[in-house]
Amino acid sequence: MPNMYLLFISYFFKISCDCLYLSMTSHLNKSIYFLFISLFFFISYSYSNVETDSIKIDRFERHIKSLDYISRKTSDKKQYLNLAKSYCDSILLLDSNNGFAKKFKDKIELTLNANEFNMNHRIQLFELFSGFPEYMAFADDPIEYAYDDAIGNLLQSKEIDYQKGPIGDARFPSIIVRENCDDEMFEIANQIIIQNSSHYIIPPHQLESILGVDNARNLLNGKVDDGFLELILKDLNVETIGVFTLNDLDVIENSIWYVQSSFYAFKSNSGFTQTIFTRGFNHDKRSTNLGLILLSLLGSLFLISIISFLDQYKKIKRTIADEILFTEKIKKSIELFVNKIGRVFTYFIIPLIFSFLMIYAVSNLIPEPESDIREATSRIWLLTLTLGMSLFPTLVNLIIVNRLDLDGFHTIKGYRLFFNTSLYTTYFPIFVFYIIKFEKFPVFEHILLIIVTFATAWLLARSYYQFTSITIHKNLKIQAVIGLIFGIISLLALNFFILSDLSFPNLTYGFIIALVFSLIHSLIDKKINHINSEKEKESSEQSLIRSDIYLNEVFDPIKNIYEKIKVGMKNDDLDIMILSAPMGIGKTASLLKAKDLFEKNDEWDVYYGDCDEIQDEGAISFEPFLEAFGKKLKISQFSNRGEQIDRLKDSAIAAGSAVGVNTDILTNYERDNQKSMTETCIEIIDRLEEEGKKSVFILEDLHFIDPETYSFLKHFITIINNNQFLRKSICIVLSVRNGDNEQYRGVNEEILRKDLDEINETEDSPVIPETLYEYKDVNLRDFVKHLSNQDNAFKIQSYTLNQINELFNNKLKQNTDLFVLTPLYIKKTIEGWIEDGTLKFSPDGYLLTRTLSDNDLPNSDEVDKYYHSIFESYDEKWQRLLESAAIIGNRFDAEILAKVWGFELLDILSFLEKAVNDDLLEDLSYEDNMYKFEDKRIVSAIKSYFKTYKNKKEQFIIKDKNGLQLEESESKIEEFEKKFNLSRDKSQFKKLLSNEGYNLIRVPESDKQIVIEYNKRYVAFQQNIIDNPSFYSVEDLLRVTRRLSTLIAGGYYRSQFNKLIREISIRFIISGEFNKMDAFSKFLFGKGILNISTILNVLSVVANKDSDKEVSTKKIKEILCGDIQGELSKVIYNSKNELINISNNDFERELIFITCLYYNENLDESILKKGDFEFLVGLENEWSEMVLFNLRLLINHSIFTPIHLNYSKLFRSYDDLLQSLKKSKDYKFYSHKIATLKLTHKTDYFSQESVEYSWSEQYPKPQIENVKKEFDSLYNKLIRFNDLKLLFEFLIKYIRFVSNRLSKKLDAIELYLKTIPLFENNSKYKREEIELKMEMIRLHCGDVFVSKYRDIAKDNYESVNLYFERRFNKQTKNEFIDTIFDYKIEYMKATQNYKQLKKLAQYVLDRNSLFYGENSFNYATACSDYAIALRFNGDGKGFIKWYEKNISIRKKLYSKEELSKLKVTYHNFVYKLIELAPKEKDKILKYSKDAIKYANTDEIKYWKFLRGHAIAQSHVGNNLESINFFKKSLECLENTDFENKEYHISNLNLHLAITNSKVNLKKSIPMIKKALKEADNPAVLSMDQINKSGVFQNWELIKIANKIIKENKNK
Repeated sequence: MPNMYLLFISYFFKISCDCLYLSMTSHLNKSIYFLFISLFFFISYSYSNVETDSIKIDRFERHIKSLDYISRKTSDKKQYLNLAKSYCDSILLLDSNNGFAKKFKDKIELTLNANEFNMNHRIQLFELFSGFPEYMAFADDPIEYAYDDAIGNLLQSKEIDYQKGPIGDARFPSIIVRENCDDEMFEIANQIIIQNSSHYIIPPHQLESILGVDNARNLLNGKVDDGFLELILKDLNVETIGVFTLNDLDVIENSIWYVQSSFYAFKSNSGFTQTIFTRGFNHDKRSTNLGLILLSLLGSLFLISIISFLDQYKKIKRTIADEILFTEKIKKSIELFVNKIGRVFTYFIIPLIFSFLMIYAVSNLIPEPESDIREATSRIWLLTLTLGMSLFPTLVNLIIVNRLDLDGFHTIKGYRLFFNTSLYTTYFPIFVFYIIKFEKFPVFEHILLIIVTFATAWLLARSYYQFTSITIHKNLKIQAVIGLIFGIISLLALNFFILSDLSFPNLTYGFIIALVFSLIHSLIDKKINHINSEKEKESSEQSLIRSDIYLNEVFDPIKNIYEKIKVGMKNDDLDIMILSAPMGIGKTASLLKAKDLFEKNDEWDVYYGDCDEIQDEGAISFEPFLEAFGKKLKISQFSNRGEQIDRLKDSAIAAGSAVGVNTDILTNYERDNQKSMTETCIEIIDRLEEEGKKSVFILEDLHFIDPETYSFLKHFITIINNNQFLRKSICIVLSVRNGDNEQYRGVNEEILRKDLDEINETEDSPVIPETLYEYKDVNLRDFVKHLSNQDNAFKIQSYTLNQINELFNNKLKQNTDLFVLTPLYIKKTIEGWIEDGTLKFSPDGYLLTRTLSDNDLPNSDEVDKYYHSIFESYDEKWQRLLESAAIIGNRFDAEILAKVWGFELLDILSFLEKAVNDDLLEDLSYEDNMYKFEDKRIVSAIKSYFKTYKNKKEQFIIKDKNGLQLEESESKIEEFEKKFNLSRDKSQFKKLLSNEGYNLIRVPESDKQIVIEYNKRYVAFQQNIIDNPSFYSVEDLLRVTRRLSTLIAGGYYRSQFNKLIREISIRFIISGEFNKMDAFSKFLFGKGILNISTILNVLSVVANKDSDKEVSTKKIKEILCGDIQGELSKVIYNSKNELINISNNDFERELIFITCLYYNENLDESILKKGDFEFLVGLENEWSEMVLFNLRLLINHSIFTPIHLNYSKLFRSYDDLLQSLKKSKDYKFYSHKIATLKLTHKTDYFSQESVEYSWSEQYPKPQIENVKKEFDSLYNKLIRFNDLKLLFEFLIKYIRFVSNRLSKKLDAIELYLKTIPLFENNSKYKREEIELKMEMIRLHCGDVFVSKYRDIAKDNYESVNLYFERRFNKQTKNEFIDTIFDYKIEYMKATQNYKQLKKLAQYVLDRNSLFYGENSFNYATACSDYAIALRFNGDGKGFIKWYEKNISIRKKLYSKEELSKLKVTYHNFVYKLIELAPKEKDKILKYSKDAIKYANTDEIKYWKFLRGHAIAQSHVGNNLESINFFKKSLECLENTDFENKEYHISNLNLHLAITNSKVNLKKSIPMIKKALKEADNPAVLSMDQINKSGVFQNWELIKIANKIIKENKNK
């Protein structure tokens, strides 16, 4: 009432004011009127406010009721309950006594308390973890989704009054009416009902025809009248009509839509039925800002990059401290920051994808929203979500990033950046869900999460780095595991906090937990390091006779090693010391003692490595070098991490598959990060040179060295000998065993010295192998006394000491070729006596329990009594198992042994655990069921045990003087036994056989059946490698092939072996690993696979482009002329000198033909015949894709030689090959490779005009313009393709084409400059980089390049020179070295270093004469270079003499068809004759005619030959002929697109005008003036310095022309 009263008063007051205004006319009266009007509006506004509060309360109450319904439908969703509660609070602010609000607020709080531990209340974004809820609208209007939900439920409702099924299935007519629904939505709802029900919905026009327009409109707008319905029933002649009603109930904050749909029926006989209501709601999420999400992601990654950048503070500090320009400091800092951004973006992609995938992958485990968070199912889901969302994506990312071989990744900081980026990115879905749910971005929480993940990443990175480090301290591994567990716990805690509530406090709690764990881990780290430091001060091994005892009385390492090495280092030659002595003499002990002495001297560095007796399939390539130089090269810190990460791959795949995640991205990966032998040697040498110290490299046990490492050693010696500093600063000590008849995998002293002599044959500086010391230098007399006196822990009572000492002194006098006394033998014997009780401990020392004689001294096989006693304690089956394990390798797989022996795996593991406790084995915990022997002595003890106690039969073989085994060794031994009445003790055999030129070698018994079975099982497990070799690295293939080499007696394994041999060979060739290929051939030779070994050895030479051609020819004859063991017959040629028969073995024949294919690359005519090619093509089904592609290219090269070239057929062959590989994953590579080859052939066509070619309509004759476009297009593709080896092959042709064919020198230089950094920044392609740099100087653009970019050219020269000096010597003979000398000559010409040029040219002339003879192209080239050097040094006559000698040699060597190759030589010589011997007119004209005779009229530079001939004709006085040829040259030039065309036209016009003056002076004057006007152009004049070809440059011609004008100005 008060409000109504106030309203009435205000309106009455307004009317009164209006009346008053009408009666007032003065200005004052009108002012009073406006005052009253203002008062009216104030009263109205006050009333309006009172009314608005009331409306607000009504609206808030409606919202509360709506949200109450919505929350119940969403399992009491906390968001909607809190929103309803906020509306209660809003009502109470307006009306504190509002009972409705108080009551509902109490109800909401009760609901919140009741659901406190429910999942959807404790997990903030719970509903989004199983997908986006249906009540969220991201596309259409939310009201549509709401009505769709309400109507759908309504149509599925059942009501017995209507029918038995759902309402939607009813088939009576119905109408749709609305209470509160706009037209658009009403129409949409009509369509929903019509499409999803069986009702006949009466359309409005039909209603209008029955009821009339107004009544129909009223009915549809909700005014339902039974009279209307009766009329409809009557008109339709039915008894029942349905009524659908639509109503917009509420819109909350313009984002939550709440609607209702209802249905009832009207029957003619009973009236209205019961009404069924259904409601629907939807939450509008269309405002979700994807741009904001993306921007936040980019911002966070940028922030992580900044943190990582600042983490490099030491590097930044060094950059700031560098004495360089400020701009350079900024540039370096920016480059470092950009690098970090690049790394961050590399690391974030995989976790971003996998985190989303894993969230929904584990959603099948998600509990119900009402589930208590404390229940097991809830906890399992939370744990699984943490592992799946955070850890699994990080693990997958780790595996994939590891394959990228990124510099600096395997460091603590590298791991820290990786984990920080990966972990942060895995939480990004949470932020996306948060933005979707709350429609705002949590900025502070976002930044804090980066800091929190950094703290966790610090812990994980440090722990993972420590876990993957190679260390002798197991507690460090344990600590690393603890750190990883701490990190996972931190993640679990962080996940719980974030999932509960993504808020600043919760993230702070997560940070505190991560920080606390990090501090605890750091304190543990300090403590463990202190403990380990103390441990290292103690003895690392406790034994009866201490292993660290060294007896100087026996051998003085200072005198015999330390001083000897120092004295030997005083010369400039490379010192190699060889220590050859029997096993157990103390080689290792003495060398280690000397090593300690050198390490105490700050002027020396010592590097030590040894070769393992047994190499299993897990052995590391070049392991002794890794051991010696790994620390210096920082290899030991990361060499195995890549492999360790790859071991996680299988676990990741299994985990991913379990939850349905596609893990194909992790499979089919080839790890091939091995550098070539040369580059690895260079890397080691660079580090040694950086140290600048004298050094000793000790490599022990060369009798165990594997072929690959031995090849590396020889290569290492060669490379070091090329280094002037290291050659006189390093001593290499090599130890090898002698004195027994065992056959070892490695080399003996004789072979070692022979190989060193072979190295000397090609070295500029000699390699001097000296003997370090011999057995006679070791004083073993009174050894036991010295041992007892020095080792107080091992003391022998005096009487016993004298007796034992005398016993061994007597044994020392009995040394023979088959037995020598050694310190090791003495120690083992004494330990054996202690073990069997012969020696007993007493307070006064050990004493004898019985008298000893010579018979009590064991033989060499019985000396390992200590271990033998352990073996005796085992059952025989376990003894045999140990024996087979020892033969198999240092490491073995228990699971395979179980299958081979037929034992239960658990039984074997139980026994192996006992062996571990007995210190025989080590359990490799990081690999399932893998074990290795603790010590080398254990393996030898096992072998001696079975030889001694199990009557294992000895075997002997006989080798000839060349080291080849005689097939009839056993029968030869039996023959000697009968002839000389010898027993099996072969003490006299060596002397008898030696007299006849043979050696007797004792070898272990052949592989027993158990070992063969092991290898069969192993091969079976590796069947995927055999079936798909292209998917695996060469190292993987080699491991399987080594096993197969013991099984090839059977045809089944032989075919598998052959398949891998073929694959390995081609892979070695492609990668340029010819040293490794040769080493592998030696391995096969050692296995008795002689023919294949020899063929591969030849192939490693023939396929190597760095091999000397003469050597290649000599090697190829070894397999073509039967110069090897076995079935290879002598080669037979037919009348055409083609091969008819090679070998009776198809695979050997195939390998020989493949070798011939590579040899053919250097020939114009193939040495294979048609049938040979057909044989090879017939094998294509057996070839892998990679082998097929490479061999088909070789076959094409051999078939389509320059003599038999048919381009149409060749290109069709390429296309057919490409078509057959259409489905290959490497198709793009094959396509680019063939495109490069085609362009190569097309450019060759332009320069080889004398050969007939065949083209076709499909493959038309190439045009220069089209070829240029093809080059440009392929260049862009190859840049994107990112295969530098293929890009290099292409660039050599491309740059040469642009420079030499198109004569666009500046374009060629630009192309080079923008591409060469790709190779300079990748050390793997050093060779390609050097070849590109050399090519630039040798092209036509070389002089321009040097003049414009002198500093770059100089840097290039220095890098080429350094590359040569480090890898080769002057005695090396191959095409690459010839190219280097040619490059150096061209560089000296371009830089005008003429004195040095003459010296070098003289050296190359003598070198080529010695290496190639004077009737060779190499010598002809050297003559030309020497002639040019003489010219530059002022000796014109000398130039003409040697240049004509060059021409003379080439004319003899070229066939008639090839003489056109001399055209440029003739052309250039004409200019030089005019300059140096102008009176030799006949000679000038002769060579000029020859040049024009052989020039090709179609080539772009034909105008130059015409100009040259014109100049020659002018010089000899044939001016009319000269004018004619100048005109032809000018016409030809004008029709070409030649670089600097304007300049050359000007030059020709000047020539033409000046020559005309000699014929008709008067007519020539205007021509001369016109030519001078054209030439008087600064742009043209400036080109004189670029265009130096020809006799006259423009400035010279201008000078002549001006003189003519001046002398004839009056004419």
